[in-house]
This record gives sequence, structure tokens and C-alpha cells, in this order.
Amino acid sequence: MNIFGGIMSIAGLGLDIFGKLQAGEDAEDAARRNAALYGKEAELIEFSTAETLRKHGIEVSKLKGMQTVGYAHAGVTTEGTPTDVMAETAYQGAIDAAIISRDGAIRAEIARMGGAQALGRGEDISRASKISAASSLLTQLGKWNT
Repeated sequence: MNIFGGIMSIAGLGLDIFGKLQAGEDAEDAARRNAALYGKEAELIEFSTAETLRKHGIEVSKLKGMQTVGYAHAGVTTEGTPTDVMAETAYQGAIDAAIISRDGAIRAEIARMGGAQALGRGEDISRASKISAASSLLTQLGKWNT
């Protein structure tokens, strides 16, 4: 191999290794950004869930108030069946609130899991690019040694 060919071979190897390592770093950076977005999405889901629960509580309170007023307006005392109806309203409101809370927690956890998966993929790509760069180096060194 002549000197020019050797220099070009070394330069090409250097660029190949640099490109592979840079691609791995870029993938890891993108994965971190994606994970941060997933984290923000989880926060927004939690905020939205809290707001939905707050509004639901207001609606249940209004409904119970309307029931109380309706019974009072009709001259019915809030004993027996009316009390049972209002208790059932409160019970159903609590069940609905638990469902809203659970669904929000599940959606937020799914978003967080997406972030963790994004980080894992970025780390995998970065590791693969380092292995590929090392493989290129070893392959070229093997060729030069023969």
C-alpha cells in the first residue's frame, strides 16, 4: 500500500468511527428528549386528572344539593328513602372518582413507561454504535496487519 493509500485508509477509518460514535450520541440525546416529553405528558395527565376529579366533586355536590332542595320543596323529610337516595348518589360519586383517578394514574404510568423505553432504545443504539465502531477499527487493523 502506498503512503497516500495508507493516509486515505486511516482518514476513512477515522471518519467511519467518528460517524458511528456520533450517531450513537445523537440517538441517546434524542432518547433523552423523548423521555422528557413523555415525563411532561405524564405530568399533564396527572394535572388533567386532578382537574377532572375537582369538577366531578363539584358536580356530585351540586346533585346532592339539588336532591336535598327537591325533597325539601316537595315537603319530604330527608329520612328513610331520601337519605338512601342521597347516600347512593354519594356512593356512585365516590366510585366514579375512583375510576377517574385510576384511569389517570394508568395513563400517566403508560407515558412514563414510554419515556423509559425511549431511554432504553437510545442506550441500545449508542451501545451498538460503539460496538460497530470498534468492529470497524479491528477489521481495518486486521487488514493492515496482513
